[in-house]
Amino acid sequence: MTAALSTPLDAPQASPAPSHAAPGDPGAGPITRALSFSRPNRVVILLLVVIALSLVDLEMTLMYASTIGMPEMNPLARTLMRHGSATDLVLWKLGTIALSSGILFRLRTQRAAEIGAWIALVALLWLTWQWLAYASLHQAIADVGPVIDYKIAAMYDPNWVELGIDPHAP
Repeated sequence: MTAALSTPLDAPQASPAPSHAAPGDPGAGPITRALSFSRPNRVVILLLVVIALSLVDLEMTLMYASTIGMPEMNPLARTLMRHGSATDLVLWKLGTIALSSGILFRLRTQRAAEIGAWIALVALLWLTWQWLAYASLHQAIADVGPVIDYKIAAMYDPNWVELGIDPHAP
């Protein structure tokens, strides 16, 4: 019985993949294969995720700024939101997404572009985390108590914005 399970000595033997398998090797693991993308491809993938997260940020901003208001830490966006319209905000956000992504896409073969794309991804992941926390907080408040008068918050928070409304105007 053991003879049937053994391999003839002259049969080609498949050698196990070394732990340092190259990305193109058939024995390379999934992590090695994932990292085998060329720099331009990695930058494009990172930019696609960054663009998607930027659009989520825009949607959340529009949702809160056009209803109850929200604190906005970006002084340029805060000014635009107080004195502009939702259309102005959308055009500004899409323009900044297009400009920044376009620059990194154009330079996608360079190391600096990949570093920039990773930094943008980390920043937008952090921002998405902040949005999740903000939404959870407002849901928890709505579940347990009366509606908060957000106008009071606007009086005491210099970063508070509502689209087209400047709560600090005389």
